[in-house]
Amino acid sequence: MKDYSGQPARCETCGRPAMKKTNSGRHLLCDGPDCHAQMLRPIRVVGEHAIKCSGPGCKEWIPAGVYSANKNLFFHSPVCRGRYYKVNYTPNTKCLVCGKPLYRPYKNKPHFCSIRHFWDYKIQKTFAALPPELAAVLRRYEDEFARTHYRPSTFSSVRSYLIHLFNFMEKRGITDLEQVTPAVITSFINDPASKYFQINTVLNAVSTFMKWLIVQGLRKSANPVIARLHRRPAPKRLPRPYKDDEMDEIWNLAQARADTRVKLAIAIGEECGLRLGEVANLRLADVELDHQQLFVRIPNKTNTERWVPFHNKTVQYLTQWLAERPAVQHDHLFCNNLQGPMTVNTLRDLLKKALCKEFRKERHEDGLKRFSFHRLRHRLASTLADRKLDPALIMAIGGWSSFEAMQRYIEVRPEMLASSYHEAISKAKDPTPLPKTYSLQEFTRKNKAV
Repeated sequence: MKDYSGQPARCETCGRPAMKKTNSGRHLLCDGPDCHAQMLRPIRVVGEHAIKCSGPGCKEWIPAGVYSANKNLFFHSPVCRGRYYKVNYTPNTKCLVCGKPLYRPYKNKPHFCSIRHFWDYKIQKTFAALPPELAAVLRRYEDEFARTHYRPSTFSSVRSYLIHLFNFMEKRGITDLEQVTPAVITSFINDPASKYFQINTVLNAVSTFMKWLIVQGLRKSANPVIARLHRRPAPKRLPRPYKDDEMDEIWNLAQARADTRVKLAIAIGEECGLRLGEVANLRLADVELDHQQLFVRIPNKTNTERWVPFHNKTVQYLTQWLAERPAVQHDHLFCNNLQGPMTVNTLRDLLKKALCKEFRKERHEDGLKRFSFHRLRHRLASTLADRKLDPALIMAIGGWSSFEAMQRYIEVRPEMLASSYHEAISKAKDPTPLPKTYSLQEFTRKNKAV
């Protein structure tokens, strides 16, 4: 790339020294990604209470943020967008899966009435691209084993791992699963396309699939996945709990920009340590406000039910949300903007929208660079361990299946480590003799002698 920094040419967006040209060669830009995006797509910054929603009968203001300069219609929610197109436009296309009439501004691309139908269509295309023999085996594996042994989210990931293996086999000219050997698995995990996957997770899925083939009589050779040969050492990362000052910033941002749903989710994460999927899966019957506890139902990561206590923040925002919660046709505790059950992705987006400095088209003057709900779970485990709560109770609250799994969430603070160390050394140097202990036989002989 040609360097323009030694010339008087300046970036046409921000005025800094120009470092490159656009693809057309007509504009000079610096190396900033924002300047490049602004040059390619003119933007329009909309402030608070600046533009009203274009939905029929809606008097709400659209959210402040960055929008395209060519945008003419603005909606504050998907409901208003749907109402606008339903009133002003007639259907001009159909859903490719179910045939439901739809209106879409662009006709030269496939259309769907829901995200589920979009993924159903993608899966159909993927199976159609596979060799017929492998596609038949994969469908049988899904119907007879995978659907009953994996959670829905894990099941879709396992399918993608196996399809990745089948694509690799096709690229190498391997047409029979019997030809998959340990050497083939080694080449598979070292393939450049495999760098986008977690290798150990892929190996677990492939190994289980091969075991199923052997049990079903579809493979005569041994399992080609050899753990000692193929598995890669997993890095051991330190716990990442939010510090006190970070939690103060999170709550300040939530008080300024979040609604009661988001505040309740943060309070549950901080005081109960629930996973985000467990929070989205809560039902009204799972809440016992009088006893201050939540029931975590299955399915969850460990597939184990448990009761979790909560404290004052959760009580405060839970009471507010139950008073604000609209009358909907489902029993989920949280509901989305369309008054349907809250999903994990929607709840994650609401949290990032309220707490992050930049999220999609919205930009704020302050906020977090990124937010991880799971770090609230780290904070709860570390806080309870600092207060010397029994490890068995911490495991029961967090729903960990083993002490080793729980230990990865507990941060040992340097000051706590130093304090415990000096206390132990002081006791070791204490001249006061420790009380004598007796074995059971010695204790019995002593009592007989007396």
